[in-house]
Amino acid sequence: MSEPARSIAASSDLAEPSVGARALTVAGAADAANLRVFQAGEIAFSEIVARVEQARSSIEVRAFLWRDDEVGNRLGHAVLSAADRGVRVRIWKDRIAAIYEYVGGNKQSFFHKRMSAMQRFQAWLLGTVYRAPGSARQRPNPLAEAILAHPNIEVAHKRKRFDHSKLFVFDEQIITLGSMGIGDNHHTDWVDVMVELEGAEHVERLRQRLAGEVSFDPSRDIDFLVHSRESQRRRSCPMLGQRLALIDAAEHSVTVEMAYMGDRRFTAALLRAIRRGVHVKLVTAAMADVLGNLNRATCDWLLRRSGAPKHFTIVLLPRMVHSKIVTVDGRVTDVGSANFTPLSHGVYDEINLYAVSQPFARAIEAAIDVHCGEGEVVEGRIGYRRLHSQVERVVVAYQSRKGGRLPRSQRIAVRVEERRLAREQRLQLRAARRRDARRQRRFVLRGRAPSQPLLLPNSAHEAKPQATLDVAESAKVRRRMRLLPLPRRRSKARPAAVAAARVGRWRRGRGRGKGRAES
Repeated sequence: MSEPARSIAASSDLAEPSVGARALTVAGAADAANLRVFQAGEIAFSEIVARVEQARSSIEVRAFLWRDDEVGNRLGHAVLSAADRGVRVRIWKDRIAAIYEYVGGNKQSFFHKRMSAMQRFQAWLLGTVYRAPGSARQRPNPLAEAILAHPNIEVAHKRKRFDHSKLFVFDEQIITLGSMGIGDNHHTDWVDVMVELEGAEHVERLRQRLAGEVSFDPSRDIDFLVHSRESQRRRSCPMLGQRLALIDAAEHSVTVEMAYMGDRRFTAALLRAIRRGVHVKLVTAAMADVLGNLNRATCDWLLRRSGAPKHFTIVLLPRMVHSKIVTVDGRVTDVGSANFTPLSHGVYDEINLYAVSQPFARAIEAAIDVHCGEGEVVEGRIGYRRLHSQVERVVVAYQSRKGGRLPRSQRIAVRVEERRLAREQRLQLRAARRRDARRQRRFVLRGRAPSQPLLLPNSAHEAKPQATLDVAESAKVRRRMRLLPLPRRRSKARPAAVAAARVGRWRRGRGRGKGRAES
């Protein structure tokens, strides 16, 4: 395939991949969901606008960022046209994200045109720290005013809801979620991934999860990992334990493409996976727009603590990586809006898709491999500014303070629940592999080749021949990388003094031997 795939559709069963001009499709017997992967913001945004234009009854939008630029206005025109057709539109826009709209992109917010004194100070501070001065002058937008005044459109944008999710629901039938915000940088410059699934039962399941009516069920092929401060117990985040259990259940491979890191719990889970011999692939930006030094410090810490084994790979991309993806053993996928930060599991509301589907996981990994084509594999230590990383960690901890800390008894209960979920995940993955093996044997006995899922060359979940390297040479290279302690230095005594000491020891030894012989 000469051109990289841009849009990927997958079913939940093993299937034959078919390649088109712009899409890589894995077609087969689908279950209740028709899953599609959009690996680029340009393709995802075009599909979302098309869905808005085709909507008949209702549209729901959950947006963290919505900038007043070309992309934001294009979506605004589509939403306004849908409302004119009689479609009911509901927009959830969080005011907490206005600070990032004032500093990033074209520095113009679509809905938040009035800046308070505190917002001006926060925008100035953020722009000063990251050398991206913001704009205190917000230009009025008649399109935004028309949307706010339309009777068929309800916009919730006046309070801080701490809603970090990126979600679109069309006609209560189609869900599109992922990491993409509404802005030009997400459309062209940043690496974002969105996924789409169809089915009214999945929309109903998402509503139940957001309302707290049902719990997460890892035995389902399709479910949602949700952190909602309104429906869940205060200072609790079941989503955290569920995502940690997913990493702890890995036996063969873990592929992570993450925008922001710094949560020690996820870093420790990745380290445990590396020490178990799991193939871990971590993809992130060489320097993120915010928390860049904290990201680099986290990667460097993993390299130092793990010893940089051959089955651990870090790929740094020259542009901003904004996607949040975890795939385990080439079968289970966790994709959505949640980062590996305390903010995502303490303060922000998040929505992630949990899918148990081998073709879908392989399609996600294919999208990540396309992104890695422009990146660079880390072969040594990763440099970073230590003071900056510590300041960023303190700022994140301060912003996460409202998440609170659980009492000791509840923390113990959370750990027990994480272990239970990890055991369930591990058993389900093993059972799925046994089912695949039985299916392969049935095909062989019937005398025909089984249909193959989307396979990637040199993929992390395939069996890789381990390179036989000289142990001493490997240790020398790792000492040069400062991943292993340096050997003990010998004494710098002069050669004459060393020779005299050796002669003295020889004479003393000869004298003791002569004395024993005479006695």
